[in-house]
Amino acid sequence: MNGVRMSGRHSAPAGLYEPLEASRQLGTWTGAVRSGWPDAPRVPSWWFVGAHGGAGTTTLALCSQGGGEVFGGDAGHLWPQPSVEVARDVVVVARTTTWGLEAAQDAARQFHTGRVPEGTELLGLVFVADAPGRLPKPLALLRRLVASAYLQTWSVDWHEACRMTGRGEDLVVPALEPVMKSIRSTLRSPQ
Repeated sequence: MNGVRMSGRHSAPAGLYEPLEASRQLGTWTGAVRSGWPDAPRVPSWWFVGAHGGAGTTTLALCSQGGGEVFGGDAGHLWPQPSVEVARDVVVVARTTTWGLEAAQDAARQFHTGRVPEGTELLGLVFVADAPGRLPKPLALLRRLVASAYLQTWSVDWHEACRMTGRGEDLVVPALEPVMKSIRSTLRSPQ
């Protein structure tokens, strides 16, 4: 599928429902998500939440803008508050490094143990390639384990265009549209 792979849920890994120490949990917005885009007049239909800094939430949110009125917002690496947001659906984003995969596993544990804002709906996880090419075997195995903690996963290969696009420039990555279309098809919040 041109650099995009999607999968359904696998069996959950052991330890998924064990409490996660506070230092490994993502924070929560204390009010409405404050967009970094001053010209963002529309309300997103779902949120991209980075499992760690630099996961790719801003890039994915920008690439989702081609969906008209149904697009994702960038919540950084904090859980949004469904009590003050229109969108309650969340897609976690992580790079395919050991650090990123472990952070995505922590985000899943945080969700599955109820340590996220009440009303949060976790749609799935987007794996964002940290380099061109195939993952080394240890990372591929860890990726498979992490994927089993999510209902849905999407994979985005390395795209040089993302690396070379500057701030304020339009970011168009046609290979990401199947991911956005699939996410749109899984939305649970009323639109």
